[in-house]
Amino acid sequence: MIRQSARLRLAFVLAAAIATTALQSGAAVESGPESAVTPTTVKPSAVTAPTAPDGKPKKRDTYPFRGVIGSVDAQARTLTLVGKQTRRTIHVTDTTRLEKSGKVAVFDDLKTGERIGGTLKKNPMGAEEALLIRVGIKAGSDAPEDADMPSHAKEDESEKGGKP
Repeated sequence: MIRQSARLRLAFVLAAAIATTALQSGAAVESGPESAVTPTTVKPSAVTAPTAPDGKPKKRDTYPFRGVIGSVDAQARTLTLVGKQTRRTIHVTDTTRLEKSGKVAVFDDLKTGERIGGTLKKNPMGAEEALLIRVGIKAGSDAPEDADMPSHAKEDESEKGGKP
């Protein structure tokens, strides 16, 4: 008997808590037709990815890149990536972040033959502008070559005269 009354009290307390929460969250309380509040619902389209005016999903503004520097043009502040089938010209702006071995770098640090990776965006004229360039990445990743090697192993390698 005591157990049943405890369950009944618990059910009553839970019901009261649910009713209180519903009232505080803005559920409709009718005191007249002019004061009726209709609950709002979230449409699934409000949660989905942004779309272009034509209704198609919007393309990303930025995208990753990686490759080997084929040439560097200091006057135009561009670099060309050499690919298996194509060449890409990437513009380096004043706002481009350059990193080499985890430290800040400058445009003059970019050399032909170095592996780079980073993030690009297309400018209003359709040219690719670098937002971030990381110099010295492994083939197939955007991580610096020594990033996965413990610091004590790097010191051991430098004492031996480099990597095997």
